[in-house]
Amino acid sequence: MKTHARTLQNEIAGAWAVMNGRPEGLGRMDLSASGFWQSFLALVPILPFVILQFLGQWKLGTTLDPTPQPLGVGDIAEQLIETTIEWFVFPVVFASMARPFRLTAGFVPFIVARNWSTVITGAIFALPYALYGAGLIGPTFLPFLVLIAFGTTLRFSYLLTRVTLGVGPGVAIPIVILDVLVGVVSELLIDKIL
Repeated sequence: MKTHARTLQNEIAGAWAVMNGRPEGLGRMDLSASGFWQSFLALVPILPFVILQFLGQWKLGTTLDPTPQPLGVGDIAEQLIETTIEWFVFPVVFASMARPFRLTAGFVPFIVARNWSTVITGAIFALPYALYGAGLIGPTFLPFLVLIAFGTTLRFSYLLTRVTLGVGPGVAIPIVILDVLVGVVSELLIDKIL
C-alpha cells in the first residue's frame, strides 16, 4: 500500500513540476509503456472531485430553478460514466494527430503528465463548487472563482504541453484549445446519448 501511495505521490509531484514549466518533473514520472497505461488510473482519485463539482452545480441549479428535481444516485452515476468516457476521448483524438503533426516522440510523456496533472486540475475546479456547496460562498461569487480556476488550469495545460512535447506557443496553444473543445463536444454528445 505504501508503494502505491509513494508512486501516486511521485507521479503527481512530477506532474506538478511539469505544469509549472519544469522539465525535471518528467524524471519523477513513469514514462514506460506500463507507466503510460497506469496513468489512466489517475481517473480514480479524480472521481471525488467530479462528485464535489457535480453536487455544487446541482445546488446552484436548485437555487436558480423554482421547481428543482431531487438528486438521485442515478444522476451521480451518470456523471461518473460521462467523466469516464470523456477521460479516454482526448488521448484517442490526439493519438490520431500525433504522427501527421510529428508529435509522436512526446506523445507518451504528454499523455502521462496530462493524466496525472488532471488530479491537480480536478481539485482546482472542484474547490469553488465545494466552497459553494458548503455555504462558504454565494452564487454570485461562484462564477468568478470558476473563471479563475479555468484560467489557472489553462495556463498549467499550456506549460505542460510545451514541456512534454517540446513545442512553442504556436503549437501548444492550439493543442490546449483542442483539449478544451474535445471535452465540450464529448460532454454534449454523451449528454444526448445518456
